[in-house]
Amino acid sequence: MAVTTKSGQKIAFGTDGIRAELGQNGISPSGMLEIGWAFGIVLAERTTSPTICVATDTRASANCLENALISGFVAAGVHVERLGVQPTPVVPFWIRHSQLSAGVMLTASHNKAKDNGIKLFNALGEKISSAEREALIKAIDNPCKISKKTCFGQIISCQEAAAEAYTQYIIAACAMDNQSEKVLHVVIDPGYGAASLIAEPIFKSLGYQVSIIHTRYDGYNINCKSGSTSPEVLQEEVINQKADYGIAFDGDADRVIIVDAKGRLVDGDNLLFILALTQKTKRKVVITPMSNQGLTEILQKNDIEVVVAPVGDQNVYEAMKAHSASFGAEPNGHVIIGNINQSGDGIMAAATVLKSVHISAMPLVVWVDKLVKYPQRVINIPFHDEAERTQLYDQVTSILDKAEHIEASSRFSGTEPMLRVLLTANPGYEQNIERVAQDLQLLGVE
Repeated sequence: MAVTTKSGQKIAFGTDGIRAELGQNGISPSGMLEIGWAFGIVLAERTTSPTICVATDTRASANCLENALISGFVAAGVHVERLGVQPTPVVPFWIRHSQLSAGVMLTASHNKAKDNGIKLFNALGEKISSAEREALIKAIDNPCKISKKTCFGQIISCQEAAAEAYTQYIIAACAMDNQSEKVLHVVIDPGYGAASLIAEPIFKSLGYQVSIIHTRYDGYNINCKSGSTSPEVLQEEVINQKADYGIAFDGDADRVIIVDAKGRLVDGDNLLFILALTQKTKRKVVITPMSNQGLTEILQKNDIEVVVAPVGDQNVYEAMKAHSASFGAEPNGHVIIGNINQSGDGIMAAATVLKSVHISAMPLVVWVDKLVKYPQRVINIPFHDEAERTQLYDQVTSILDKAEHIEASSRFSGTEPMLRVLLTANPGYEQNIERVAQDLQLLGVE
């Protein structure tokens, strides 16, 4: 879904808002001004004296883009509550908490620092719907105009208030009634991202001994060899420090991956398995085609109904609403808890899972052993332009057609120029997956 602005910029909306390299796809000061103005016009048409909140992650480009975005909102007569550096889930939380008209998170999530983007939320704290997105696209055609009759919006800082309110919200939901005699030790890796300031005090308040790594962000190191997309250092730290758990967030902390005491990764499939079997709620969950077949089988054996939704936490949430499901998750660490979240919240998910593990009286390492997964790999192959995209798809198809004893699917990412290939096999065919994975990885070598 794309539009060309009055300034000649082409802006394409993906599965999670807008995301691109700086200078592309509206990720520029002029693009942010136009988007802020357009979104502001839409809100002003629907609400008297609309108020929105804006937060950012830790990228160096955040201040420049945020100032332009806010200028557009203010010119459209929208009041802005500036939240500063915050995890993405703080935005929908603050919208509901303060009864705002909408909210914007300036982030490129798990992407590298050279990228940035925006995630847009409505008054319910949900990511904007397709109809709301279409209204925004139409409004972008209107040039930003001000005059002596313009009634400008006002800007106020709510950074400390939002952080404190969100912290208390997590503590209220996840505090453990019966603390164990042993103080559990957790190592946290925020990936130099938006959770760098807020995660440690939250988990300390929940009663954990906390060690934290990768917090000294410089604007350019977000997600760099750290966080949920690169958890290897965290795995080593958990073992070296003899910690009970490790927690890794991505750049905007809407995803989480946990590490058990043996240094093993506990992904979104594992987290959903723990939640589904420990929570006394409706026994229905939502997964995606990326989820492991082993998860589906063990859930069904435990009489838990499984609904499969398209990839993306917004699609998972919509399926949860449609089917009245209690939980939804993706292997990458997006976890949605029914009646609490409308999109991924890594901090809430981690705190809830660890509380569930504690209540179950079964160590996390045992929970990990209980979920027996099928051999599976996801290969991400980058490309640069449309011609390369077409060629890459043909090359991948040729490799997959020759693969034996493997089920495979591929899809183009909605957030970055990447072809994602999912390889799955029955136990005993791990080497088949590795051979095909090696061939696919060679396609992405420059």
